[in-house]
Amino acid sequence: MNPEALNVYDNLPVDHELVEHYKPIFLARGGDHLVYEVEDHPDVVIKTSTFKVKDILSENAERGESLGSLSEVERNKLQTEVDEKNQQIRNLRQYFGKKHTLTEKRFLMKVPVSKMVLDEIFNDDWKNRLTPEGVESLKEVWSVAIVQKKTEEIENPDHLSLYSGGFLEETEYNSTNKVGV
Repeated sequence: MNPEALNVYDNLPVDHELVEHYKPIFLARGGDHLVYEVEDHPDVVIKTSTFKVKDILSENAERGESLGSLSEVERNKLQTEVDEKNQQIRNLRQYFGKKHTLTEKRFLMKVPVSKMVLDEIFNDDWKNRLTPEGVESLKEVWSVAIVQKKTEEIENPDHLSLYSGGFLEETEYNSTNKVGV
């Protein structure tokens, strides 16, 4: 990640209702998320999906639709995804126990944004998409936001993890590796 990005992600419209109320402070960028602390709520973080932001903006630009819009069909599709993920989290918590899983809930909503933030998240897009024309006037975009219990970051240099992002979800991998295909 670009070292200057730390300041870029704090560049949100100060006159946006959510920014005024929650006063988000950028913490980190994970594989798919921008992670923010919330003033006066030290026990939670808010994560915003950069993949959903890029997908929605790019698809709207390709179709010639308003960048800030979300069709009813697309809204229903994304809400179904959100509902399924929320159910998966409830199932995990039920199976593994509340002590072993973080409390979280996903929402489909408009999140505050600036052109600087959008330029930075499009900067390393694995699909090589560019920031769509016309984002200068946007103060918010549709995305999936997660409110999650805050936990300490794992700072073990020997800790290994694998993150494939949306790549495997958007390739033939899934369709060719399903049972019964």
